[in-house]
Amino acid sequence: MSDKNIKTPSALMKYSSLGVELVVVLCLAAWLGRWLDNKYGVEKGLFTIFLMLFALVGSMYRVIKSLMNEQNKK
Repeated sequence: MSDKNIKTPSALMKYSSLGVELVVVLCLAAWLGRWLDNKYGVEKGLFTIFLMLFALVGSMYRVIKSLMNEQNKK
């Protein structure tokens, strides 16, 4: 096997794990937001919306930062 074949699965696993992380973080933010909405009686779901947006922005920042670091290594 050449080194090229060994590096490809590693990169694939890295980027697929970022996608899984995004989904998990969004699900946790939604669950926590709904719990806070129910606890404090917020009917419009403001906690859920705010936490999901915060999680999305944070996750996208992490993905972009990871891609920039990978590009700088080359």
